[in-house]
Amino acid sequence: MKYRAEIDGLRAVAVIPVILYHAGFNLFSGGFVGVDVFFVISGYLITTIIHDEIQNNTFSIAHFYERRARRILPALLFICLVCLPFAWFWMLPAAFKDFGQSLIAVNLFSSNILFSRESGYFAAVAELKPLLHTWSLAVEEQFYLFFPLILLALRRFRDTSLLGVLALISLLSLGLAEFASRAYPTANFYLLVTRAWELGIGALLAIAMPTMRKPGALLEQGLPVVGMLLIGFAIFYFDASLPFPGIWGLIPVLGTALIIAYATPATFVARALSLKPVVTIGLLSYSAYLWHQPLFAFARITMVDSTSVYLLLSAASIALAYFTWRFIEAPFRNKHNFSRRQILRMSVSTAAVLIAIGAYISHNDGFDYRYNDQQQNILAFGDYDYVGAYREGECFLSTEQSFEAYLADCFAPAAHQNVVAIWGDSQAAALSFGLRELASDFTQLTASGCPPLLGYRKKARPNCHEVNEFALRKLGELKPARIILHASWKSEYGRHTGSLEDLLTNTLSRLQLATPDSEIIVLGNSPQWRPGLPEQMVAARLKLEDRAMLTPSAYADYQAVDKRVREIANNAGVKFISILERYCEQDECLTSLEYAGQLEPFVWDRRHFTRASSLEISKVILNIKTAR
Repeated sequence: MKYRAEIDGLRAVAVIPVILYHAGFNLFSGGFVGVDVFFVISGYLITTIIHDEIQNNTFSIAHFYERRARRILPALLFICLVCLPFAWFWMLPAAFKDFGQSLIAVNLFSSNILFSRESGYFAAVAELKPLLHTWSLAVEEQFYLFFPLILLALRRFRDTSLLGVLALISLLSLGLAEFASRAYPTANFYLLVTRAWELGIGALLAIAMPTMRKPGALLEQGLPVVGMLLIGFAIFYFDASLPFPGIWGLIPVLGTALIIAYATPATFVARALSLKPVVTIGLLSYSAYLWHQPLFAFARITMVDSTSVYLLLSAASIALAYFTWRFIEAPFRNKHNFSRRQILRMSVSTAAVLIAIGAYISHNDGFDYRYNDQQQNILAFGDYDYVGAYREGECFLSTEQSFEAYLADCFAPAAHQNVVAIWGDSQAAALSFGLRELASDFTQLTASGCPPLLGYRKKARPNCHEVNEFALRKLGELKPARIILHASWKSEYGRHTGSLEDLLTNTLSRLQLATPDSEIIVLGNSPQWRPGLPEQMVAARLKLEDRAMLTPSAYADYQAVDKRVREIANNAGVKFISILERYCEQDECLTSLEYAGQLEPFVWDRRHFTRASSLEISKVILNIKTAR
């Protein structure tokens, strides 16, 4: 097919936002849509090649898979090999075991299936997986496995009929994606059946474009610009809260389609995308994509928490991409350097070795013997039994549950005088254990991902509005002596529905009207630890009995948010209690506390209290003498 420089330029537009999104730059909150751009491009290019060869009776399944193997496998296998020693030295046992399983899945073209059964793509733990990004390669590899066979089966169809079949398949996939984006969001993000429509849009373009009528001069210039604006809108406006890739996915996908269809060499967009620096990054995009996630994941595993470092790593992924392209991608794609048999032998043998290594790592539980008993005891808190402590599914609602799921025993009787109530998200649920232990009458109103902010709406948490309105009504009925509002106070809580100041001010005002005689307490942020406090303690070679201080992640940012929340509380005339001020000094925070004669980490993951800290903080709230 005729080379189109602007498509390589479009690859650059896709890969740079992905890299900067994974680097943690909030400006590129929707940078993950770069993968959707890649899918459309792949669908277009692959279908163009296959369709033309079928029409010319030159298509060969063996030749097609050989081309795909030369394009994908050498660089991918090389990255897997490079990751191994760093994973051995830096990954903790559970994470290393997961890495072994991902090695197996990557080399069986099924990593998307593996990750769909683990944490969601936007979960905090996902950013610590060096091979997470291979899910998109697995989607494409599965597409390459089935799609040529579909085109072969339909080779006697006219193009108009073929377009109808592909359009129907794409519509069914899009419909399934829209449904699954709310019912099964993790599987929806990762699996081929809900991504096929994006590749399908590219396939439809490949077949339809030869017969499409050329638009007028104004439209010819304008449509690619619209395409770029759509992609840009998705990159800078989208975020992890969107149900994706359902209907929202149409924005970057159709934007990409407009550029592919109408960005002819005479257009401004095509000329911009064909600039040599842009095309060069596009040519390196596959290797850059392969490099960026391992670089970021290992940096986070080793507790690197510097914006400047991640900017440097972003640049390093491009530099390393040139090395990989120059010495691995290009040589292996040249048939004069390696024959089909050699490519097959090297790919199969290397993949087999990696699968065996992955199986060995998994079978040996990530070689936990690398850590002593005391370190393993600390790491065991990563499997903390929060279900019983938080009353999960009863007083702590999942994202799917509404207020109707609350059981009666989550509330103190309305007639009682000294009721203590907690209202908030999972942070508040974590605090509920200590309050329940100390308060004679206790009410728990907590829901996952739902801060106690009236008017708060988030697409990924559709029940928050009704849960919070119910909480206000219930508190108005009970009129507790004390009402504690607690959450992981983040600026993004107010991103699409108003500022944190507006939401919290409104909430406190309405709560004061509903409960005029209640003492209202706003509790500040908990220290945040990446990847988790137990992991940081082990990495720093600390013991629980050290009662040591460590620097948490983004401490200055959470201090700033605390200051803002304190001002809002003071303006409303309610009490504010700072956890950071009490348990942190300078930029270091306490790592362990005692509960029932045993020492526990302050938090068991990134920020959720253990029983020890929950009880300690509850004593502070209830004015009970504490050990500290």
